[in-house]
Amino acid sequence: LYWSNNQNKKALMHAYTILLLDALEKQTYKENYSNNNLMNDIIFFLNNNLSKFYSIDELSTFFSTSKRKITYLFNEHTGFSPHKYQLEMKLTLCNNSINGNPKILLKDLASKYGFYDEFQLSKLYKNKYGFSPKTKQTKRDC
Repeated sequence: LYWSNNQNKKALMHAYTILLLDALEKQTYKENYSNNNLMNDIIFFLNNNLSKFYSIDELSTFFSTSKRKITYLFNEHTGFSPHKYQLEMKLTLCNNSINGNPKILLKDLASKYGFYDEFQLSKLYKNKYGFSPKTKQTKRDC
């Protein structure tokens, strides 16, 4: 069209440009909508399957998408890697559980949230909160 001698060339080029931009906008919206749905699905899955930590390979397989895409989406939407997101979420849940029931056993929390054992949970908890969960439980008893 650009090189043609059509007298309506400018009007047609303008119309085609608008159609092209509209199609690009719809495609971008579709991809963003799809990515948001994927993230919602993954986070829903992780929130409902707390008894273990899922690797990027496992998430990639479960959701039929690339490891790179999952990593990118997590960083984009949460600011964390998938593992760091799971860790932060589970430590927050452990903290809430300890606040709600100071007598709860760390062994039970570790098992419930997929930590290797209560020692790993205690170490990670201390790294995040600056004190061990036992210290917090003892302070509440006083």
